[in-house]
Amino acid sequence: MDEDKKTPPAAPPSMPGDAEYDEVLELLQGEALRQAREIYSAEVVAECMAPQNVGRLEPCDGTAVLTGGCGDTMEITLRVEEGVVTEAAFLTDGCGATVACGSAVTRLARGRKFEEALDLTRRDILALLNGLPPSHLHCAALAAETLVAALTDHLERSGATMTANPEGEDHGTR
Repeated sequence: MDEDKKTPPAAPPSMPGDAEYDEVLELLQGEALRQAREIYSAEVVAECMAPQNVGRLEPCDGTAVLTGGCGDTMEITLRVEEGVVTEAAFLTDGCGATVACGSAVTRLARGRKFEEALDLTRRDILALLNGLPPSHLHCAALAAETLVAALTDHLERSGATMTANPEGEDHGTR
C-alpha cells in the first residue's frame, strides 16, 4: 500500500432532525408571539420584536443604570448638544415589556430639548405603547426613572443645576 496516499477524512455526518428542529422552533416562536399578542398591545409587541436605540453610546454625556423592584436592570446613555438630546440608547436584561419601554423612552427623548426630556414620565411611555398590563407597569417606571437619572448625570458632569419638577411628582409614578 502506498503510504503517500492518505484516505480523505470522512464527511461530517448530516445532522438528522435539522428540519424537524426548525419546524418545532418555528411552532414555538409562533405560539410565543400569539400569546404575546393576547397580553400586550400591537405597539408593545412591535417595539419588543424590533427595538430601536439598543446599545451603549461611547462616549456619552450622561449615563445611568437602575434596577427595578422586579430585578430588571436598565442602562441608558445619551448625548446632549446645545441643550437637545441628540442621541439616546439603552440596554436591559429585562423582559419583553422592559425592552419595549427602553426602546420607547429613548425614541421619546431623542430630539427633545433637555428640559422636555426631563419631564418625560411613565405615562408618556404608556401612551406611546398603548398601555401595558398592570403587572408590567413597573417596566415603564423603570425606563422613565433611568432616563431622568441619565439626564441628571449629564447635569452633574456639565456642572449645571436642575430645577425642581413643577408638579413635584416622581417620574416613575405619574
